Amino acid sequence: MLNKTPLTPSDPKTESFVLGCLMIDGNNTAWDRVASLLTPECFYKQTHRWIYEAMLSLVQRGLNIDVLAVVEQLKTDGHLNQSFGPAQVMEVTYDVTTTTYLPQHATTLVAYKMRRDILSVCYQTISSYSKGHVDPMSLLDEMQESLSSVLPNVATGTDLGTYAKQSIENLERIQSGNAPYLPTPWESVDNAAGCFIYPSDLIIIAARPGMGKTSFVCDLMRHISKQGHPCGFFSLEMSGVQVFERLVAAEVGIQSSDIRTGQLNDHDLQLYYEGIDKMHGLPIFIDDRGGLTIQEIAMQANTFVKQHGVKIIIIDHLQFVNRGNLNEYAGISAITQASKELAKTLDVPVILVSQLNRKVEDRTGSRPELQDLRGSGTIEQDADFIGFLYRAEYYKIYEDEDGYPTRGKAEFITAKNRHKAPSTAMLNWNGDNVTFSDPGDQIFDDSAMWSQAEAPTSFTDKMNAAKQLQQANGRTIINELPDDLPF
Repeated sequence: MLNKTPLTPSDPKTESFVLGCLMIDGNNTAWDRVASLLTPECFYKQTHRWIYEAMLSLVQRGLNIDVLAVVEQLKTDGHLNQSFGPAQVMEVTYDVTTTTYLPQHATTLVAYKMRRDILSVCYQTISSYSKGHVDPMSLLDEMQESLSSVLPNVATGTDLGTYAKQSIENLERIQSGNAPYLPTPWESVDNAAGCFIYPSDLIIIAARPGMGKTSFVCDLMRHISKQGHPCGFFSLEMSGVQVFERLVAAEVGIQSSDIRTGQLNDHDLQLYYEGIDKMHGLPIFIDDRGGLTIQEIAMQANTFVKQHGVKIIIIDHLQFVNRGNLNEYAGISAITQASKELAKTLDVPVILVSQLNRKVEDRTGSRPELQDLRGSGTIEQDADFIGFLYRAEYYKIYEDEDGYPTRGKAEFITAKNRHKAPSTAMLNWNGDNVTFSDPGDQIFDDSAMWSQAEAPTSFTDKMNAAKQLQQANGRTIINELPDDLPF
């Protein structure tokens, strides 16, 4: 015999916690983080729903949420009485010590609401069926229509004609010089990787510590913002000031460490202020809160896009994202899947910076491979693009396999690319102001000018030959051999 009393899945404690977080915030920042998720119906307890409706009225009038304002709004709405007064409103704030996990708790309330709605549809269907002589197909149609309102994000499918139109529009945009992808500051990378920063793509930039991962994405962000494209940057490790100082140093060619220590000579101090003038107005928006969950990052990213028109999201880095109680593999899987979903939902590229396993250093040469990604299976599966940074000189390897010098050189290795075959691009690395640049004229790229008989063979001969070629072309790249080369 079915129980005719509808079940009411709810969690009053979570409802109270969410309301308390929203009320103690004071400047509506917490509200902005969950406003797109919650509705009054997410609160099953009647007094909790009244409190949320009062908050909604305050926000719609451009007012900040606090206890006194909510009490006044409840009074205006006629909801205060002997059993529900200011003391009961204040109670929801008692157990709130942090708002860090607000998005997760808000998601829990949404899930409870969906359960209630689904149960309601089921009971309505049972009630209709119990009346008898009901066409089963009509009943199913009614049930499907009711469930579609419970799940508003269910897609109906898109025909190929729509995608054909989008493809033609994309091609016309590219041909008119308004490409949908974002260019990097390095021609060598764009040529090798095929302009890999596309909307809705998840991009992984990975390396071992010390390779310049943050420098790479900062150079990228600085270049993109100069083109007029706003950038959103989540700095989970460095403070916002440190990120800004690194951007300034890279812009004007001074050492960011000198800015932090104050050891700037007159010339560098002038450059520093010039860098401030150049950088402070760029459309870069930094969130440097530590310990954010991927849900909180998604909330803020949504705000970045809606309020500032951000065209790219950068998260630095994966291993600092709060994964709660999940183990490393499950946590990384949840983060990369949510990051890919975020890229598709906001239709912007999401760059996720990641560490590599220590095992890469056990391999001769320590050149990274896909298997070196921490949580490699899920990262490789979710990512549209995976690029590795590698500097041989970091491992005290000062010549490559062909005998060319590796000092000040870096490789950008494309390990996965949905849009083009894997490749490797060469870059210059400036360790003083931690920036990457295009290699320009390679020292030994003029080998075609030499006959086979004249071609230099030893490393020293190659260096001398390169000098002759440079002088012949009216340029000087290397003036003398370094004293500490290994020969």
